[in-house]
Amino acid sequence: MIFSFPGFSLSEQADWVNRIRKQKVQEMRQPEWQKCGRPKNAFIITEDGSWLCGRYRHPQTKMVQGEVLSFYLSQLLGIDNVPSVVLTEVNETLPQWQDINFRNFTWESGTIIALIQWIEQLDLRLSRVKIPFLILEAYRSQVPVTEATILNSSVSCSELSELYQWGNLFIFDYLTGNYDRVASMQDGAMQDKKPSVIEENIRNLLQGAKTHKLWLIDNESGLLDAYEYIYSQVGSGKNFIKFHQDMLQTMCIFEEKVVTNVKKLAIDPTPHLTLEMYALQNEPLIKKFVKGRAYQVFTNRFSERLNEVQNWIDHCIDLTNKFR
Repeated sequence: MIFSFPGFSLSEQADWVNRIRKQKVQEMRQPEWQKCGRPKNAFIITEDGSWLCGRYRHPQTKMVQGEVLSFYLSQLLGIDNVPSVVLTEVNETLPQWQDINFRNFTWESGTIIALIQWIEQLDLRLSRVKIPFLILEAYRSQVPVTEATILNSSVSCSELSELYQWGNLFIFDYLTGNYDRVASMQDGAMQDKKPSVIEENIRNLLQGAKTHKLWLIDNESGLLDAYEYIYSQVGSGKNFIKFHQDMLQTMCIFEEKVVTNVKKLAIDPTPHLTLEMYALQNEPLIKKFVKGRAYQVFTNRFSERLNEVQNWIDHCIDLTNKFR
């Protein structure tokens, strides 16, 4: 029996989004390393006491677009550990922003920003996560973790559930092209010629102390900026194609519902439109984004990356059947 570490259900995420849309912003604070990161972002408190991160990336709005599309992709996949995202417009005349002074934040009126759920149980100093030993072994040996690996190892139910979460992570980051989580560690190891970098705390990944749930935070690079970077004809972006592939192929342990949902998208003739329309149904402000070059790369490559993940899952199924 696999013990499940619960994240947020679709209904809980929808309730959060609808509630935050109606909330008046009570206070905005400058970001810190432990609260919302880079300059121009903001740590926000609403009138009901909710904590949010306001992601402001103008004129690089593809980062905000990537954040919200990555969130809705996680829903389509059945992955429940990506913080919820709601879009809003910076406008002092709107009830949400009434009495808020933007002068200290240099936010431009009319800009669309992302409000991102703060996961209360996390502490950026204490919730850091390293890759489990079994996955590190698979990464170095290029032999994936399979059912046979589990049977031959003393893995507890809790550890097994965590492995399934890592499988979800590798699928999600492969499909979004995220270069600022595990892939950034792989890049650091290559650049520094120091393989042990991959053993350090993983960027933009935190774990709840009580639930052991992994949380995939900071997904702004997903689908747009990441795709444009990875498939650019110049620079080192192409290295990340291999980084993502190598890490995906450490695992043959995946949640059944995620495997099913990957297959549904993989056989969809226009999966990018399926994702966009699903997101638009839940987030009308998406239509205000300009569809630039990064969006075009996403539409051209998303199906390709889905098929690559599906091919690996099929290979894992063959491996499993061979050893049964």
